[in-house]
Amino acid sequence: MRRTARGFALVTVLWVLAGLAVVAATVAASVHSNAQSVKLLRERVAAEQAFLSTSSRIKVLAFEAAPRPAYLIGLRGLLYLDGRVTDVEEGESVVMQDGYGLLNLNWPQATVVRGLLQYCGAAERDVDALLDALGDYVDADSLKRLNGAEAPEYRAAGLAPPRNAELLSREELWRVKGWEALRTTWVARRCDDLVTVQGRSGFNQNTAPLPMLLASGMTQPQADALVDARNAGLPSLALPGSAAGDNSPFAAIAAGGGRVSRVFRVRHEMATLEWALQYELELTPTRPGGPWRMHELRIVPPGQPSVAARAELPSLDYLLPERERNELNAVPTSPFGR
Repeated sequence: MRRTARGFALVTVLWVLAGLAVVAATVAASVHSNAQSVKLLRERVAAEQAFLSTSSRIKVLAFEAAPRPAYLIGLRGLLYLDGRVTDVEEGESVVMQDGYGLLNLNWPQATVVRGLLQYCGAAERDVDALLDALGDYVDADSLKRLNGAEAPEYRAAGLAPPRNAELLSREELWRVKGWEALRTTWVARRCDDLVTVQGRSGFNQNTAPLPMLLASGMTQPQADALVDARNAGLPSLALPGSAAGDNSPFAAIAAGGGRVSRVFRVRHEMATLEWALQYELELTPTRPGGPWRMHELRIVPPGQPSVAARAELPSLDYLLPERERNELNAVPTSPFGR
């Protein structure tokens, strides 16, 4: 009986120890989980604070700046809009892309849109139907284009009728009849990064990504030369006595490419986060509602910059030296003032 009692006591002790081990493991896992949650929360709060601070800084810098072929220039410095990485602080950066370097879906340029659609997976024979359907969707009337679609065609296909107004977001493109067939290749080739629905039509070779340059009719060697010039940082070079970028080989390659838009896309990244914040900033100094507007705020995966060169975001306390402010002066119209 004594041996039996000792056996029961041993089993009881072992069960108690096992229970304590389970409790200890549960508590340890809970503590670790809570510590991870606190760490992630701190990182998110720090990221949101950085996003708000940097976004405000970009707005102030851009609002007072003047457009140039590849950047905005103000008294505090340059904002490059050609897709390069702009460092803000350690572990924090932004990539800014000029809206004229993208295809505006509400105002597509004929010289670019066909090439881009084929790059994004459309067969050449389907391009006319896609463009007519898009035109019928965004125009205000109910007249059907030759290869387009209006409310009866949408009804027959079991689709919601067209809004007959400009697209409000890039996602609305998939409501246009016929475009859904492109979605797989569109996503695979990141064509969403090449289009916008904000601002007006225009095309700026100085800021357009490589697929856009090729879609505009440039040959591969020409487009590669332009991208190589950007990668070498040539927009930041200048001849003595001139402002940055205007007399560089880069500007010569992209002669006639225009100037940056007042709408540009911003992708804000933090090294501690696996996602990035993206939005489109529209400068509206003469319109009611404030000097700027933000469109299509979204969470996206971190992306690859289209330019290898890097820049630094100017400080709000910095002012350009006097000799570099000449570019901001108005060009005299009198022949005697030239």
